[in-house]
Amino acid sequence: MIPYLILVFIVVISYFIMKRNFKNYKKKYCIFMGIILFLMLAFRDTSMGVDLQGLYIPYFNIIKNLSFAETIQFTQNQQTEVLFYLLNKVISLFSKNIHFYLAIMSIPYVLVVSRFIYKYSKNPLLGYLIFLSLNYYCFSFSALRHTLAASALVFSYDYLKQKRAMPFILCVLLATLFHRTALVFLIAYPLIHFKISWKQTFIMLLILLCSTLLREFLFTFIFSVFDSGHFSNYVSIGKSMSLVFFVINFLLYLFMLYVFREKKNEPENRILLNLQFLCICFAALTPVLGEMIRISFYFGVFLCASLPNAIEYSKYKINKRVYYSVLGLCFILYFLNFTVYNSSLVPYVSIFN
Repeated sequence: MIPYLILVFIVVISYFIMKRNFKNYKKKYCIFMGIILFLMLAFRDTSMGVDLQGLYIPYFNIIKNLSFAETIQFTQNQQTEVLFYLLNKVISLFSKNIHFYLAIMSIPYVLVVSRFIYKYSKNPLLGYLIFLSLNYYCFSFSALRHTLAASALVFSYDYLKQKRAMPFILCVLLATLFHRTALVFLIAYPLIHFKISWKQTFIMLLILLCSTLLREFLFTFIFSVFDSGHFSNYVSIGKSMSLVFFVINFLLYLFMLYVFREKKNEPENRILLNLQFLCICFAALTPVLGEMIRISFYFGVFLCASLPNAIEYSKYKINKRVYYSVLGLCFILYFLNFTVYNSSLVPYVSIFN
């Protein structure tokens, strides 16, 4: 638990030190935090991460001894995404060491998210606290394919904002070569043009109501359409997923609507709010299928910019520092509480232990 306390301390203290002592502090802070988060991932022991021992490490140990043609055949036999395992093969050409493999796999996600926070978040401290507390960072300890896909999707925000359809679509298609669920992110492009209003709130609640009351019907329908071993693995997960993630994001969405007010339909604010809307819609479906929580992560990570930006736009009498202090403290406490009960994260075990 102590390493996570130290991590939070570094996130907070380094921000204020750099803000006070450097002119271009935001860039330096994001580079520094990117390095810290990368090192924590790169130097973790292989015992950390639910999927490492059961999936990624065994597959890497097989692929490192195969040719490229055999690797492609292997992915076809496993019915999985080919680019991810070709990347495994490329890494094995430089080193067959599993720690080197995990270190390389840790780079894209932390790099792209840090770049996103630097470019688009008006308060990088709160951005990183969101990244930590809502499980986006901790998820990367285990879900290598998912976070590589998420890296391409976060990078696609540039093209989403610029309304450049072709580069955006190419980024999404690249993401699907790491994790097929990333294809759902295509829905973001048409929906970013929707005007923000309180009607979205009722849509989210309606989806939650339907997913709760009609769970068995929807569950049966989904598996009648997607009748395969890949989807059948999520039967037990779908029955056990919590709605805590939905509740947190729903409340934050309401807060942002309140704070943005008349500026909520300005282009960038509208895009970020619509991404948050999609995050909540998919999170509301977790009672039906647990995999929806992973899909909601694709959209939810953009909260690292939307929430700080909403606070910066606030013109209410309450001082912005109060918003930052209260929300920052809540995120820190939630992150520490989350890690305490996560057996795959606590205790933190490094390769030096």
